[in-house]
Amino acid sequence: MVDCQRASLMGLLGSSRVENTNTGLGLYDSSQKRPPHPPKEDTLFLRVMKSKWSMVLFLFLGTGAALSHHFLYTHLEGRDAKDQDWWLRLGQFISFLSKACFVLSVLMAQRQTAWRAVGKKDYSVHAIDSLFGASHDITELFSREAWKKTWLVMILSLFFWISPLVIIFSSATLSVSPGMTMERDATCRSVRTLNFSQESQNEWNNPRRAESDGMIGISLSLWNRTGDGKGDDDFDYWISPSPQFKAIANKVFTGNQAVQRENVAEEICGRGWNCSTVIHFVGPGYKCDSITPKSGVRIDDFSGVEAPFNMTELAPEGNYTYFSRTQYGEYGRQIPSGEGGKPLQQPPYPLNLGALRVEPIMWIGYTTVDDINKTQPDTNGKPGWDEAYTPAVLACEHYVTNYTVNLTYTGGLQTYNVTQRDYMYKVINTTYQSTHDVLEGTILEDGLFDGVVAVPEENYIRPYPRENVETYRLIAAYHSFGKAMRDMVNGEIKQPHHVSSSDIVISRLMDKHDYIAVLDLKRQVRRAYEDLLISLLYNPQLLVVSWAANTSELSGTLPGGPEYRCQRHKLVNKFHYQREVLLAVYTICFVVALVGVLSGIYAMSKDGVVEQREMTFSAIAGATKHLSLDEYRDKETMVRAFPMREGDAGRIYEFALQDGGKHDNSSRSALGSKPVLGTVETTV
Repeated sequence: MVDCQRASLMGLLGSSRVENTNTGLGLYDSSQKRPPHPPKEDTLFLRVMKSKWSMVLFLFLGTGAALSHHFLYTHLEGRDAKDQDWWLRLGQFISFLSKACFVLSVLMAQRQTAWRAVGKKDYSVHAIDSLFGASHDITELFSREAWKKTWLVMILSLFFWISPLVIIFSSATLSVSPGMTMERDATCRSVRTLNFSQESQNEWNNPRRAESDGMIGISLSLWNRTGDGKGDDDFDYWISPSPQFKAIANKVFTGNQAVQRENVAEEICGRGWNCSTVIHFVGPGYKCDSITPKSGVRIDDFSGVEAPFNMTELAPEGNYTYFSRTQYGEYGRQIPSGEGGKPLQQPPYPLNLGALRVEPIMWIGYTTVDDINKTQPDTNGKPGWDEAYTPAVLACEHYVTNYTVNLTYTGGLQTYNVTQRDYMYKVINTTYQSTHDVLEGTILEDGLFDGVVAVPEENYIRPYPRENVETYRLIAAYHSFGKAMRDMVNGEIKQPHHVSSSDIVISRLMDKHDYIAVLDLKRQVRRAYEDLLISLLYNPQLLVVSWAANTSELSGTLPGGPEYRCQRHKLVNKFHYQREVLLAVYTICFVVALVGVLSGIYAMSKDGVVEQREMTFSAIAGATKHLSLDEYRDKETMVRAFPMREGDAGRIYEFALQDGGKHDNSSRSALGSKPVLGTVETTV
């Protein structure tokens, strides 16, 4: 079997040039003299590809592709992952292009370095096979002699086999992960705010309408009129909060949170977006002070007003765990009237008819406990009663307040945060003194049922004369708003058995475990009132609801309106670029290719060749025409390439055996006793 293989190889390599004139594959016949054919002139493309500059060209192309890959992924970093399959495939293509260019430059350089190596040192045939074959036969990488004598060539060869990792690692550097898209200077539509001054411009019998939908603006208050509106003495005066506003207040106090309009987040932010915006408005606000044994404020001298109860009524001295009085000075029934609230008497009417004399102080007495989640003693005298309860009092006055509110819409839900509140002045700057103690329905000397006395009287807010009407309507709106809160917290809870006469038990202000006031009641009262304030946006038909970008215009119920500044953001899939991995991969490729190219150019320069030497089939056939070796027996034969003469393409190298002896090709045993001289002309 071995003889058959050797016989086959002899036809290619030639066993004896004396006895065997077989020309092998017909590529060379020493016994035949043929007229030489003039060489064809190479095209410009071939001349460039054969020159040393082609190595440099492919090095630059590979580097350019690598940089393009980096810049592409840098451009995509943090962007929404749209058309991600297309971008990933583009990245893979650029990675393949870069890898191919680096490999081509290294391949060319490896060949030139290998030719230079065999011209400097003696190598066994097996080592030469490894030098020139390691780039396409992985088994040739395991030649110890080749690694020992020319490790650079072997490293360049190894690069061919690991180069697919470039595509694997570089393609994986672009991934998709959840991220946030932020628009900080965006504009949003349908952003509404509050403008209580709209109430001052409205007449109940000739209501204002929103331009957007033509719907009637709803007031926070209900009104009576003294006449048919034609006389000089006719005017409107306040009755009570409007039912539409009461409905909102009930939702807020029973739901323990601000209410929001359906789809409000989508109307403002846009589908799929979350957003936030800041609104500014002036409205009512309760300013509360805590009166406790530790506060240093006496209950009987708050704002110069005598408290309507004594702290001894609260546990542990008394039986009340909650005791609130919020109606002292409240606006009452005004005058005997007939149909439509028209006064039965004829003008002139009493001076204080419809006058808003005072805004009642909210006096809230309550008890605190150490652990609100623990069951407390419910009867005076039980063990632990005296130690369980500590009395405290809140006193809250109604102020005109300047608000700055951050509205946030996330996942379709509206939340808010009051970032600033400035209490400017009292809604009505008077001090309550007393209420006439008479039977209900008794007409007092001034012709009214209302017996509230407050000072100074000149600060009363009266609906007449007409020049006062706008101020009156505005203060009436504040009064309506505050009354909803006062009505809810008024009353008491008495032990034992938590007997309640107050609606506070349905609100967020009372812990449901043992009906004890929640911790930090002062802050929670303020929060509940601001919940009600923000909930006015729930019904955009209200007069006080206007566009944030144009507060003088009623918003109406339809979405739209002028654009208003906001910040938008949404959770989306975003591209994530692992630049460290990609840059590391391409840096390694560039360094290997650069070293290889410099080595290849150096080899060509030192060997005196101007065209790259190749390892094509014709080059191999030409390289064996004067050297006859056995593939199986002559692997350890030492061979070296020597420069012989100058040619058109540069210096011509020929292979010779180690001692340069003659070889008659008559017997294979000659290799064992006397090294043979064989030459090969190579300018490739």
